[in-house]
Amino acid sequence: CPSGWSRLNELNEALLISQPSLSRMVERLEAKGLPRRRTAEQDQRGIEISLTEEGHELQRAIGREHVRHLHGMIAPALSPEEFGQLQALTDKLRAGLAREP
Repeated sequence: CPSGWSRLNELNEALLISQPSLSRMVERLEAKGLPRRRTAEQDQRGIEISLTEEGHELQRAIGREHVRHLHGMIAPALSPEEFGQLQALTDKLRAGLAREP
């Protein structure tokens, strides 16, 4: 999310868990100091959440480990040229997704 804040219902649409499960998970993560919440600026009935600095650090660490794991699975199956093509395609997809509203 470009602003750093996301509504709970938007997160729920992207996840394969129920809304009550998401709310409980956010509460557990809040207890660990990873996200913070606020009343939605555009609609006072909604709740928005954002990662704290500690949450960002954890997300980056998990992301790096995830990339290493994927690389370990994919790289042996592809030639260096194919791996370069895959990287170019995923970069293109990521750029396209960044332009989505």
